[in-house]
Amino acid sequence: MFDSMYELIPLGLLVVLSLFIIIFYIRYFLMLRLADNYVFQGVQHFPKVALIVPFYNDAEILKIKIESVNSIDYPANLIEVYYIDNHSTDQSADIIRSCQNKYTTSIIKNPYDKSEANIVNFALQQIDAEVIVFTKTDCFIPMDDLKTIVSAFAEPSIGGVCSNIIPKSAKNGLSLRFERTYRELYERILKAESVEGSIGMCDSPLFAVRKSLAGSLQVTNPWSISTDMALSVKRLGYKFGFVDAGAIGTIPDSLMQYIKQKSKVQKGIRTAYKSNKDMVDSKLLKMNYQLHSVIPAFSIMATLSFIAYCIFNPYALFVLAAILVPRLNAIISLSAISSAAYFGSIFYK
Repeated sequence: MFDSMYELIPLGLLVVLSLFIIIFYIRYFLMLRLADNYVFQGVQHFPKVALIVPFYNDAEILKIKIESVNSIDYPANLIEVYYIDNHSTDQSADIIRSCQNKYTTSIIKNPYDKSEANIVNFALQQIDAEVIVFTKTDCFIPMDDLKTIVSAFAEPSIGGVCSNIIPKSAKNGLSLRFERTYRELYERILKAESVEGSIGMCDSPLFAVRKSLAGSLQVTNPWSISTDMALSVKRLGYKFGFVDAGAIGTIPDSLMQYIKQKSKVQKGIRTAYKSNKDMVDSKLLKMNYQLHSVIPAFSIMATLSFIAYCIFNPYALFVLAAILVPRLNAIISLSAISSAAYFGSIFYK
């Protein structure tokens, strides 16, 4: 049946790896049915809030960010906005000063090395508020979303929360399509993790932390600060939850820049999980770790096996065309981008 052993080996490897990946996804999506039980029960709660906005050479988008902050509906006497200058070399700080700011606003120079992790640690230790909310210059918070986020802190067991985002891009390209697919799945993951216990994987540009925990929190992971924070909060015996707010996040138009961004996130998630192995204690968290480490590696190996098999059997290319031409389904597209990000994360510094 086979012309040589060299044809049988890659085919056998392809079959074994494909079966493993398929079985993993079946188990994973069955686990995600927990998301159907997600119910957010926030109550009206108005703690004193500090909104932290780090910036670095963001002159082009800061005016839009300031307009977004000004549109937030929250009691003015209970919120302060802190723009943290991460050693910018452009006119970013001047733009903030020249704009009309609705809320009490301060510009603080990052006293440490240029690192978002240092900014988070500095804010946790030095800024006074009941809840500290971290966002980015390219993440825009709708009017009522801040109220929704901080309402979760009425529950004493909540130490932190994060929000999913609605992806936005100037072009309706591949990166936006991939991100929309990813965010739909990611939202189910967050909801399922919240039902199971506490969130472990937190790829979010908008998250909040209870200030009273600051003395015991220290972020060290520069690639995925929100994941590191989520696991650190869990270590303290508090829950890091999910709030279904509608923040808008900007993603790169370029597919290569998008993969580079995802490489950074994937490296950060793996790093956070490895340094907090004792906190990865539930079935879903363990499977999320596999989703960002084992599965992308196996997907790359399966792809290489298929290429090797095609060298001996070119007709196999018709099978690939039959799968890809009609439509990239969620698993194939997510596996492809995840594998590319995994490969990139190996070399990301």
